[in-house]
Amino acid sequence: MLFSAVIEVDIEDWLKDIDWYKNSLNFLYLSNNKNTVKTLVEIKGDEEAINKLNCYGVTKTFKNNYMCIINTNSKLLSILSNYIILNGFIMDGKEMWTIVLSDYRELRSLLRKINELGSKVKVTKVVKLKSESALTARQEQIIKYAIELGYYDFPRRITLKELAQRLNISPSNLAEILRRAEKNILEVYIRERIR
Repeated sequence: MLFSAVIEVDIEDWLKDIDWYKNSLNFLYLSNNKNTVKTLVEIKGDEEAINKLNCYGVTKTFKNNYMCIINTNSKLLSILSNYIILNGFIMDGKEMWTIVLSDYRELRSLLRKINELGSKVKVTKVVKLKSESALTARQEQIIKYAIELGYYDFPRRITLKELAQRLNISPSNLAEILRRAEKNILEVYIRERIR
């Protein structure tokens, strides 16, 4: 039985120097490479936060919105990178993570690993996943990214090829993901309108 769990973890030391009431951060993707976790993040706020986080590949996506990559040796992110993450962000001095898990044993194992780091962790919500969702998590993430970068604007601010390069996938693979996602969204929309 698949379910998602929302967990709340005390903010890590490497993130404490930022004013999170003035800035916000969304974790978009985690990739574990031995002792380093490569993290794609979206930051809303000032450039001071970007400088403190040692971001690289900084791309301004809107007025005070930036996307960038951070390499960190965060033990928490190293653990989380082994799970399917639907969402990760900072709120009220806490890291909030929505994680897909296969059973409660896997959840207990995750909580134990985080506690072993000396971090306080709290489960705030558990939801059984239903197949009614129009999009897979990957489709949703890619659609959101495409919207943010102006792929659906007229005229487009980014081409399919450029978007594919940023996502590190082939243009044909991206086109297929977008087409399937768009079809699913339209089918759900039409089904809801007919009811």
